[in-house]
Amino acid sequence: IGNTALSAEQLTYSMYSEDKFIEVVDSDIKIDYLVNALKPGMLLIIFSVTGSTTTYLKLMQAAKEKQITVYLITMNQDSKLLSLTNHQFILPSTYVHNNRQTVHMVDNRTILYCFAEVISYYYSTSENKH
Repeated sequence: IGNTALSAEQLTYSMYSEDKFIEVVDSDIKIDYLVNALKPGMLLIIFSVTGSTTTYLKLMQAAKEKQITVYLITMNQDSKLLSLTNHQFILPSTYVHNNRQTVHMVDNRTILYCFAEVISYYYSTSENKH
């Protein structure tokens, strides 16, 4: 949702070259419908800088109940969502304070975008594709 949807879109685009079609769920409305559409064998990859429980808690609880594999990719090592999955990547945040009390930031999307490319590269070189 929001800025992290762009990284998911990049992963979707990259996976086309591997003959994999994946769907980006980029709004709260789509997440609400996805909760009811979860089926065994699905894989969820969630990109979320904050690991927002407001946005993803219901989805992740439903996925856990239905034994669906979920990968959470976040920059929040304290997210309560981390306890709902055995598969998580906690990436470094680019948010930095300097000594003049001003905030300098390189957009976190750059790290998420690069990580999406790492996923597609890993998949393309994997011997055990499914």
